[in-house]
Amino acid sequence: MFKFKNLIYLLLAGTVCLSSCKKDEEEEEDPNTPAAATPANPIPAPPGADGALVAIHTATFIDAPFVGEIYQPIGLGVAVFGNLSASTFVNAGTVSLNSNNLAAQSNNTYVYTPSATSVSGIDLSTNINWSVSGANGFGAFTASPSNEIPSGPKYSGATTISRTAAFTLSSSTQIISADSTIFSVISPTNTLMKIVAGNVQSVEFSAAEMGTLGAGSGYVQITPYNYELQTLGGKQIYLINEAVNTTGVTFQ
Repeated sequence: MFKFKNLIYLLLAGTVCLSSCKKDEEEEEDPNTPAAATPANPIPAPPGADGALVAIHTATFIDAPFVGEIYQPIGLGVAVFGNLSASTFVNAGTVSLNSNNLAAQSNNTYVYTPSATSVSGIDLSTNINWSVSGANGFGAFTASPSNEIPSGPKYSGATTISRTAAFTLSSSTQIISADSTIFSVISPTNTLMKIVAGNVQSVEFSAAEMGTLGAGSGYVQITPYNYELQTLGGKQIYLINEAVNTTGVTFQ
């Protein structure tokens, strides 16, 4: 396991949770209840590297009438080049993931989000192929990680969580092919985060830690990822594969 000390948070057009963030249909949110903002996908920012290419599956679970639970992964992509630790990025030309172009943002990050005609995003179930045209000192290159997207995760615990007792955040499905996993508890006022080895399926947040959270609507998030460093276009580039499961909860 290698814990990246820095994380980049990029909100991918509201696709981080979708139906997995919904609570029971019978529950109605009180507009006066404090609520945490929808969390972004955490992107590891490797120190010392010149860039990172991140393929992301959001692990979304949908309850369908007469069918039951359906697993619907949504494929996303993020690319950053420059000083990752300082979040100072540069443009590196055109970037594509499995022939889908990522959109360059005003801060020189690159993001792919699903469209109305492709709601499931990029198909990452088999190969992951990156292409970068190059600019600002980055040469053109293509790359494919040797790793696959981690399998899982899924949170199946309670959606009402006490702030006065220890809380165990765990995946009910086995996490496979991860180097590390980020476990996060996100309240309206504070976020708790622990990064552990990829084979760890659950972590405990102590009663003291839970006591720092604010009451109201929030989220729990499990993010396993793997990575490898390659020399591409004359630079050191991390290829990162990530799966994210985000579930809406209430802290009381």
